[in-house]
Amino acid sequence: MKKIAIFTTMLLIISVMSISATETRVLTMGDNNMLLLDEANIFLFPSRISDWPNLVTGEFGNDDFAKLGIHWKFGTKEKPWYLATYFHNNSPELPGMWYNPFFNMFGYGQSSLYVDFDDPTFLASNKRMDLVYGRKLGENMFGVHFGMVHSSRRNNDIVPGYVGANNDSKDDESLGIYKFKVGFTLNEGLLDLSAGMNVISFKDKDTDDSPAAYDETKSKGNREISFMARSFYEYSPSYTFIGHIGLMYGKYEAEYYDKDPANLSTILLVETDKYTNSVVDLGIGMQYIPAPNVLAVIDFGLRYDKLKGEFTPDGSATNEASAKDVTFPYFKVGVDADVFRWMDVRLGATSYWDNTSNEDITNNSEFVRRNPDNETYLGFGFHWNRLHIDTQTDPSLFLRGFEFINGADNNEDMNVRLSIVYEMM
Repeated sequence: MKKIAIFTTMLLIISVMSISATETRVLTMGDNNMLLLDEANIFLFPSRISDWPNLVTGEFGNDDFAKLGIHWKFGTKEKPWYLATYFHNNSPELPGMWYNPFFNMFGYGQSSLYVDFDDPTFLASNKRMDLVYGRKLGENMFGVHFGMVHSSRRNNDIVPGYVGANNDSKDDESLGIYKFKVGFTLNEGLLDLSAGMNVISFKDKDTDDSPAAYDETKSKGNREISFMARSFYEYSPSYTFIGHIGLMYGKYEAEYYDKDPANLSTILLVETDKYTNSVVDLGIGMQYIPAPNVLAVIDFGLRYDKLKGEFTPDGSATNEASAKDVTFPYFKVGVDADVFRWMDVRLGATSYWDNTSNEDITNNSEFVRRNPDNETYLGFGFHWNRLHIDTQTDPSLFLRGFEFINGADNNEDMNVRLSIVYEMM
């Protein structure tokens, strides 16, 4: 039975969530969605939907058309309201929730909150939709985001050779993630606030030759809450400073069961695993406009991320372990500059100075690692009337050239990802 993880540390759930919507521009400028005003903001601060009405957006990556979004504007000129609808091409949700190897080194947990899904490919590709609604409340903007991920499978086939209910093919599995976020844009657009909750649920029933289906894994409540804020301060026409904060707290718990080998009718509680995850992200950044049609950004910050696990085998003492990542400092820099009227060039880089410690609290042992995590980005923006195309370009395009012209065997992609925006106005 193939296993797939559905819980672990959601490292930097707040700041990493910047890769959303038209993510290519903010990513190639150093993953700076918190500093930039861009269509991608609506998944961080839903109230920003009013800044980008009447748009069609398309996201392309991994050799596929990943998602399509349309920003609608309704109501009267005096009282408009906005709705963004995003639909996905089976965008996998689970890879964003990585299995955490830190606890595996201590040998704790039922594979660190693994769930024994029989068909992980089906359950992983289950993103249904994202909706963002916004309107004006007094002098301020209000917005709501709802995202839904859900799929299920059920099998009641009779297997030849089995008698009665003893059927190893009977199973009932489902996975759902429901995302809620509210946001406000205040002080004439200089202050953004948002608060959200993610609710995670799953079902994992099987027979495993027992007389009746039972819960192999049982969810005992899994949710995350988050808060984000940023404030703009225009020091001069060339310099704008942005302070930002992100907070997240997650709690995950599951029970594991197995049949009694001596009596298949008896199902035993094997273990209970609990996780808590706390994330704090603080930063201050700057937008710099040295010349017309040139924008440079830099962000400097601190990130604290701690995941703690408690593992209680039935009838045994609780074992504890923790994984902590303190990133101080981190830097994000990016430039967006015009080359021609129809083309911009974008360069970006990130550097996270990580200090990671993994502690086996029960056995009083610790592993510590310090290293920088660096990335660089290259991209271009193309503009033709109402059509805008943003690319994250593979540097080998310039280092190796257009080898396909001379028939050379080149497996490199021209672009890693691509975003399209069309203004319906």
